[in-house]
Amino acid sequence: MPHCPNCGEDLSGWPITETEFQARSQEEADLELELSQLMTFGKYRNWRLELVLRTHPQYIVWAAENVDHFNVSPALLAEARNKASLKNAQPPHHDLENRHGYHSGDTEWGDTDYYADFGNN
Repeated sequence: MPHCPNCGEDLSGWPITETEFQARSQEEADLELELSQLMTFGKYRNWRLELVLRTHPQYIVWAAENVDHFNVSPALLAEARNKASLKNAQPPHHDLENRHGYHSGDTEWGDTDYYADFGNN
């Protein structure tokens, strides 16, 4: 029966093999180690990659594509691209001036008198 090399848990019921589990665990460990590395150039010089990934993932994508000496793993680059695409997603636009029944003096709910007597009881 296969067991987890870290905690000893029985892995026989898992849908992945022990070899696949160990490979996945190694990839996660490698990524964690890579994220602890410091940037050596640019405006994020001396920042850990983890912090750059969290605050400006597009910078990692740009650097990987444009800076010859900046090499990151495919897993980190994929994570940066994913986070960058989520950060660049625009929220839906609501045209409040042209919605039915909206007047500039209305509250968000379209009721101008709702708060008029608040606290005046």
